[in-house]
This record gives sequence, structure tokens and C-alpha cells, in this order.
Amino acid sequence: MFRTLQSRLICEMRLKDIGGIEEANDYLLKEFIPKFNDQFAITPKCREASYIKLDESINLNEILCMVTQRIVSAGQVVSYENAKYVLDAEESLAGKRAEVREYRDGKMSIYVEGREVDFWLLEGKKKAA
Repeated sequence: MFRTLQSRLICEMRLKDIGGIEEANDYLLKEFIPKFNDQFAITPKCREASYIKLDESINLNEILCMVTQRIVSAGQVVSYENAKYVLDAEESLAGKRAEVREYRDGKMSIYVEGREVDFWLLEGKKKAA
């Protein structure tokens, strides 16, 4: 329906003297959409599903996360979203690039040089939003 309706739907509803939501829904389902589909529908060349099953080795959670670059400061600290996180690593990571990943479920992870690093929130340093 993209770029094909323009003002057709509103005009046709006015011509039919449709004034309520139930009337509009009834008109859409019984008249407008079937007529629209007859006019604009295109039969696909192939009726088989055209999607490809996702390889099990691909983790969409990693692909669809928000990624923010940070630099690890002295003391193994990464600042992100008004909070400071201390990285739990044996070697010094100061000055290295950190990648903060925030997932759709609200969880967060931090990667340095391609490997995930454990971290903890530095208490009392989170500012109110």
C-alpha cells in the first residue's frame, strides 16, 4: 500500500459517508482492501518461501545490539551512560579501546580487543538521569 493510496482511502470513505471506526474497519476489510489488491497485487514468480533459514552459528543478539566505543581509563575503568564500570582483568587495559554492547533485553557486555571482559559497577558513581 506504500505510495499507492495517496488520498484515495479518505476520499472514498467520505463518498461512502463513513464516520465511525467500526464502519471504517468494515469498509476496509470488505470493500477497499479486496479492490486495492485486485488492482495492485502482483503474483510472485516463485511461490516458495524466499527466506533462508538462519545458520545456527549466527547470533542475532550480537548483531542487533547497540555498540558504543570507549577508551579504558587508568584503574581499568570504562565510563558509559553516566556510570563507571571497573573491568576485571589481570593485565592492564588502560588506553585500549573497549566496546560496550547493550542488548535488547537490557543486558550489557564489554569487549576489549575482541574478547569479553567481566566488569562491575563502581558503586556510588552512577548519576541520576
